[in-house]
Amino acid sequence: MKGEIEEHVKELSFDHTIIVRPGLIVGKREKSSPEKFLLQSVVTAFGHVHSSLKDSWAQDADTIAKAAVSAAIKAEEGEIKDKVWILGQKDIVRLGAREYKAVS
Repeated sequence: MKGEIEEHVKELSFDHTIIVRPGLIVGKREKSSPEKFLLQSVVTAFGHVHSSLKDSWAQDADTIAKAAVSAAIKAEEGEIKDKVWILGQKDIVRLGAREYKAVS
């Protein structure tokens, strides 16, 4: 279903379209099942050992948000020429965790 929605969004022909495709989304939640809590705990532990153990399959919600903002700024400033930019997990980590600069 997500793929179909992406195709419909592309058909809208915006000047810039940024599609964000994170892996497992981790972060604080109001409610979480015991299984999700356990999985997030494992992911967090892997991240403490080395960030690459987590980043390859899970991203923090705030990192995903920062990546989306960074991508939008780059597109608006003309740094991105592609009409559709798909942010995969590596792009999300790069833009959200390494290159993000707070907007004032």
